[in-house]
Amino acid sequence: MVTHFLRRATHPWIFLLPLLLSACANAGTEPGPESIAATQAAAPASFEQSADDAYAYALPLFELAAARKAAFDTLVQQPNVFTHRRMLSNAQSRTVTTPNADTLYSSAWLLLTEAPLQIDIPASGARYFSLALMDFYSNNIDVLGTRRDGGVAKRFWIAPPGWQGSVPAGVELIRSPTRSLWALGRTYVRDQADLPAAWAVQNQLHIAAVDGGKSVSPPASVSQTVPGLTDWEGFFDYADWLLAECPLPAASAALTRLGLGTGHFDAAAFSASEREALAAGAQRAYQRASSGSLGGTPEQGWVYPKPGLGDFGSDYGYRATVALVGLGALPLKEAVYVFGAGDTATPQRYDGNQDYTLRFPSGQLPPARAFWSVTLYQPEANGNLFFYDNEQKRYAIGDRTPDLVYGSDGSLTLHVGHRDPGGQASANWLPAPAGPFALVLRAYLPDASLVDGRYRLPAVLPQ
Repeated sequence: MVTHFLRRATHPWIFLLPLLLSACANAGTEPGPESIAATQAAAPASFEQSADDAYAYALPLFELAAARKAAFDTLVQQPNVFTHRRMLSNAQSRTVTTPNADTLYSSAWLLLTEAPLQIDIPASGARYFSLALMDFYSNNIDVLGTRRDGGVAKRFWIAPPGWQGSVPAGVELIRSPTRSLWALGRTYVRDQADLPAAWAVQNQLHIAAVDGGKSVSPPASVSQTVPGLTDWEGFFDYADWLLAECPLPAASAALTRLGLGTGHFDAAAFSASEREALAAGAQRAYQRASSGSLGGTPEQGWVYPKPGLGDFGSDYGYRATVALVGLGALPLKEAVYVFGAGDTATPQRYDGNQDYTLRFPSGQLPPARAFWSVTLYQPEANGNLFFYDNEQKRYAIGDRTPDLVYGSDGSLTLHVGHRDPGGQASANWLPAPAGPFALVLRAYLPDASLVDGRYRLPAVLPQ
């Protein structure tokens, strides 16, 4: 996570948030707006169901637009210009829940006109770099960088819907389904001494207008006040602006029935009973999304993400959940995020008064071609997760951590708890508070065995 791109600390954006690990029974199973179109003639959907479907469908638009508005209003960020986070988070970083100890972020909100935008990505070499291009429905339309492009500098044109031109030699064309996009870059940093080299990579990111520098005005939605998520009238009014800005390829029954996507939504046009049904449907969709999870059933004490993460297809329920609990999630081919399920005494959390070990047998470290790390977080009363302030200033341990001690058989044992294990084990110690804590494992450029489930992490065991 990174401070500069979010609008409130209690809102978990950019792919990792409070560990909402309890699986939502309905997430991903409710019919989306497109499915309603096929059945409405036989059994007209109720206003409550239409509101449920429309809310779930529009939620990613809402969350992305709110983040964009915060960037434009608070950070004075301009459209089609990168803003870079230059420092790693530490225990004093309290703005964004579940911060990341591994990467710096670069963010740009892209607004396409009638012509493409040109993006140059850096020559990052062996250093992990990625630039996720997300449409305004939160799908990753492409992830540029190390995995895809081999760490070499490349030039791309990002074209708006319907563009029919051609690109120059040596330029790769990417077509966006929406005129509004979010470009989110991640640059690996080993430690504080490594920052200047990481900045040099960030500084190579450039955006230029292909049409010769035509000025871009923010869309009308940017001037609108962002309503609360449980204000159904305000939500649908805001969603109406956004759906007009990023129209669907085809009308859907749920959105059409509510009059969404025209820029003229009018809650007062509905009867009292219809308004009551709309409020109930929106509330039901919000509760389902906010109680959902990025993953499913725990396996050996870890919860793994679902296959469609970051590229959702028609799984609108999962897409809505991720918009609330992990907006900006990368697809699994780029990164895998695994949540510790906690122990039996403190589900979803561990107790730092207890000593734990995480032992990787020889040859069974997390299979990641870029890097992996285990990060520890201390929860606050409201569920926000931040680094634990410890004397060692160690917030994560991974394959790039210096001076790790391996066993004579090649195994690696990590020690987690409030008490220093002493001796050589101290080099492998992840300090925890004397109370609840949470764990997240990140693996960038995961091997297929981690993505498809053939590799599973060993359990975190109490000692």
